[in-house]
Amino acid sequence: MTTLWDGFVMKSFFGRSIPCEFCKIEDALPGRGPLRFQRADYRDPRRLEQVEVLPFTDAHAEQGAIIHIQDIMEQKQKDNELILADKLISLGTLVSGVAHEINNPNNFIMLNAPIVMDAWKSIEPIIENYYKENGDFVMGGLTYSEMRSELPGLLSGILEGSRRIERIVRDLKSYARHDTVGEHQLVDVNKVIESSVRILNSIIRKASDHFSADYGENLPLINGDAQKLEQVMINLIQNACQALTNKEQHISIQSSYNKEEDGIVIEVRDEGVGISAETIPSIMDPFFTTKRSYGGTGLGLAVCSKIVMEHQGKIDIKSREGAGSTFSVFLPVIKKRKRARILVVDDDDFMRESMVNMLQSSEHYQVQKASNGAEAFLLMGHQLPELLILDIHMPDMDGLEVCRLLKEREELAEVRVVVVTGFPDSDKVKKVLKLGFTTLIPKPFTMTDFMGTVEKVLEGGPVRGLKQA
Repeated sequence: MTTLWDGFVMKSFFGRSIPCEFCKIEDALPGRGPLRFQRADYRDPRRLEQVEVLPFTDAHAEQGAIIHIQDIMEQKQKDNELILADKLISLGTLVSGVAHEINNPNNFIMLNAPIVMDAWKSIEPIIENYYKENGDFVMGGLTYSEMRSELPGLLSGILEGSRRIERIVRDLKSYARHDTVGEHQLVDVNKVIESSVRILNSIIRKASDHFSADYGENLPLINGDAQKLEQVMINLIQNACQALTNKEQHISIQSSYNKEEDGIVIEVRDEGVGISAETIPSIMDPFFTTKRSYGGTGLGLAVCSKIVMEHQGKIDIKSREGAGSTFSVFLPVIKKRKRARILVVDDDDFMRESMVNMLQSSEHYQVQKASNGAEAFLLMGHQLPELLILDIHMPDMDGLEVCRLLKEREELAEVRVVVVTGFPDSDKVKKVLKLGFTTLIPKPFTMTDFMGTVEKVLEGGPVRGLKQA
């Protein structure tokens, strides 16, 4: 079906015989040239499409146009992601520079505050005697009788404030750091939450007098990127703070393990203004925001959603206008696999048992233990381990002798080795490294570092040739 529109013959389009309201096709009538524009998709206003109109006049002098419509939502999102990535890189550079400038004067405070505290302790008896003989006097706008009780607390506050600045700067630098390799490691979710809360401590205190964080105990580690997960937590906490209308309203964070789905759940709850039912389906869309007039870009939750999906997780939202919101982040734990056989060899009873307990906290490992190399080889005679966690300085048969035998015997070539030692610069350790056993963890170490290295070695193939940890 066709219809005449100011001399322009139109085919029926979307079941219509006349142009849609505000249609721009008329602007491309013959003689006015081609036209290209972007608009919301009529069928799904949340999507974006590009329309090209090419007018023509055929052999019968009838006027018409070729109309090409292309969905450009994905391309637009990619372009916006590139812009966002560039902004984040610039932000990281800025934060690193600012952190450096803050650290210099803060180091001066941290170094000199204890000296001032010691000086006060030294001079206080002299001033106290003067006070007893001559009566009260003024110091810095306060009487001495007031100052002597206030000053120690003031000096301690300066030092504690300086330490807080150091922690905040460290967290900011960690947050701004970009992992160019994109390599996931074992992550303690509770530490991610703690770090995010420290960064936003000032914002949280300004928003609410009732903030709480409930950290689940003995949560399994997840495989992920700690910096990116911090970005998610920071955004969700900031949104919760912005949703409150007064400081009496609550914000709470809770981490827990969901056994049925085998994953970690982080819930961020607020008692703020809430989100309408019509808005919730669009809340994660790029550039969708209800805070445009306050400078919101609509990218925060979209980036959060993308990061969580990269971790094979999901974000669920429960909200009601006037009754607050709950954002639930689900992150799967390390996928189950066949239990890896690990042999821990260390003559120090406390260290050996500590490492065994760490490993046995995971269902992925089958753990044996030995107090020296000779005992280790007796156990290996029955069943070869996939991974040997080996101390170097031991009686009877030390770690260097064990490594030499592993190198000499072909049947032991597939045994991976992680060296743990309190003497990383000793001659024996240097000889072990020269043999090619280069994954080394100096004592003391944290559980996260230890478990992360074990997981990395087990996933990364033979240990020989790996970069020294």
